[in-house]
Amino acid sequence: MFIISQNQEVTEIKMSRTFLGKPLYFCHAFLIDGLLVDTGLIHEEKRFDRFLKTSNINQAVITHHHEDHTGNLHLLNRMGIIPYAHYKAIKPVKEGFYLYPYQKYLWGVPYKAAVKPVVEIIETDKFKFKAIETPGHSDDHIVLLNENNGWLFGGDFYLSSRLQYLRNDEDLNSMIASTEKVLKYDFEIIFDGLKGAVNSGKTRVLQKLNWLYDVKGEVLRLAEQGIDADQIAKIVFQKDGIFAIFTQKHFSKKYFVTSILKSVNPVRKLGRRFKTPPKL
Repeated sequence: MFIISQNQEVTEIKMSRTFLGKPLYFCHAFLIDGLLVDTGLIHEEKRFDRFLKTSNINQAVITHHHEDHTGNLHLLNRMGIIPYAHYKAIKPVKEGFYLYPYQKYLWGVPYKAAVKPVVEIIETDKFKFKAIETPGHSDDHIVLLNENNGWLFGGDFYLSSRLQYLRNDEDLNSMIASTEKVLKYDFEIIFDGLKGAVNSGKTRVLQKLNWLYDVKGEVLRLAEQGIDADQIAKIVFQKDGIFAIFTQKHFSKKYFVTSILKSVNPVRKLGRRFKTPPKL
């Protein structure tokens, strides 16, 4: 599936592999005034290549190295464009990285390619974008902000106000810190890697932060009672579903618990409450 649409001055490219004609999992790339943000999945390489050849693209940014964001990065390199990315993305993009079978099926294996360290301010003819480090989903994650227009190009920073699963390499504590950081800025629309354009973006991000606070507080409360991680996960999130099985436990509800507890040693010494979330 490959759908191109327009939202204000932003071109959205919505992509997904399909099964029996039905999309499996969406990802998005965005084009704004010659600046491409992310490149989608390699399964749509041919149609993405045609899109690139008919678009005025002169620079690009990769929000993080995951395969549904770097799948067609090699096409930009062929055009002579070396995209910006967090410096920690340079190695996995250049050398490749491990993918589970489900990742290869859903999004494919990107070709090895080149990126360069992102600068703080990225300018196009009409706009300026501030690159903000937002580790949590991955340690090389960045977002692009244009406060004048209220745009946040978020990669996988937002995804949802309530997450269902956590990857085994995601860090919930870093996710909270990154969310607090982004909420210090003004924005209205999130151009999200999964959902596309999300209106009332700042409100939704605040909702997510409140939910993350609630989850962390409840996990620590139960841990202080001596309950182990497996039981905490069942109490707070219930059992893993089919998605955890499909991903071979790359995603699991238990990782919410282990991600929180790994930074607390011993747990019983941490009894403080968390600060009030920033207000809109």
